[in-house]
Amino acid sequence: MNKLAPLLISFAFLLTACPPSEGDDEFVGGLFAFETYGVDDGCIDGALNTIYLPEGAGSTNPFGDEIYLPGDGELPYDGSIPLQAPFEDLSVTFTGDAGSRAFTGGENTQVDLDPDTYPDCKIDLAISADCTLSGSDSADCTATLGMSNLNGADCPVTSSDPCTFTLDIRGTRSGS
Repeated sequence: MNKLAPLLISFAFLLTACPPSEGDDEFVGGLFAFETYGVDDGCIDGALNTIYLPEGAGSTNPFGDEIYLPGDGELPYDGSIPLQAPFEDLSVTFTGDAGSRAFTGGENTQVDLDPDTYPDCKIDLAISADCTLSGSDSADCTATLGMSNLNGADCPVTSSDPCTFTLDIRGTRSGS
């Protein structure tokens, strides 16, 4: 046997035993618990802050349900984003790369804006989001929502139709 053979075998073993570098890790899909921590209301002059951050600036507002973020090998991925009543779940398409996820296509039509604040106001709502994945267990996102076709006696005056506002949201991989 060649004297180099044991050395080459040892070197090959070391190469296969070394973990991949951090940049080579594949993001694995899973459920994430999201919360809103910021609102930039470009529609109703700050009134949406009370809907999406009811406890006020500096607080957070958790989503009612977890959201599935697809893994790298699942993209593009057609899925659903669960929303709280009166909004219905949204069908969306996820795209992205090793460090990001985005989704587009989510729309609800003629749903109540906020029955407590605007009892007779229906809107169309569209949503998309861009997320940066931080490691395998967290995501920082900016969701852009478009509000249009406001209908009803109690609808607020908006800056435009459609008008857009953004939500700053973050998600943490859940244990379930």
